[in-house]
Amino acid sequence: TAKEQGEPGPRPTARMTLPMAAQTAAPPAPAAARTPAASPAPRVATKTARPRSASTRDLVAALGDRLEVEFGLRDLPLEDLADDDLGRRAKSAAASALDALLLEVKNPGDVDRDAVMRPALDEALGVGPLEGLLADDTVTEILVARPDKIFVTKAGARTESNVAFSGDNALRRAVERLAASSGYALTPQTPFVDLRLRDG
Repeated sequence: TAKEQGEPGPRPTARMTLPMAAQTAAPPAPAAARTPAASPAPRVATKTARPRSASTRDLVAALGDRLEVEFGLRDLPLEDLADDDLGRRAKSAAASALDALLLEVKNPGDVDRDAVMRPALDEALGVGPLEGLLADDTVTEILVARPDKIFVTKAGARTESNVAFSGDNALRRAVERLAASSGYALTPQTPFVDLRLRDG
């Protein structure tokens, strides 16, 4: 194979299944048809449901949802999400939003703010736990079955990774963004995508 001969191997492909809970969401338009909105449309209030508990995963999920609503992130393509100014504003907003979330949960205890804010920002402004896997040259395939079941293939062997999304909404955001960046659109009839990223 190319890797056995010392040549660069294929870049990772990503096969992802959209969670059932997200299948009713409106499908994204192909990347070529998408343009950044100057004033993103307001999102519905149900997206900002309070966290179910003070666990780190629930707080990350709730914080990511609130950032999506506040900045209209669902309507922005991946390249626009990398904007430095957006990142600074989102980080500042995340700190205030986390304070509000902690007031809404019972017995929050000692919360590691960085352990909540960092993954929440990664999920809100990118593709969350997939970032590291996509940057790993030894990974040739990524299979996402559900938020907490992400498999990778290395050297022909598939194993379960040690990373996970905070919930269905975070996975839905990542899948829609990766699909749109490669010109695909998800629909209720085809709630999955098997793709190779445009950068190889």
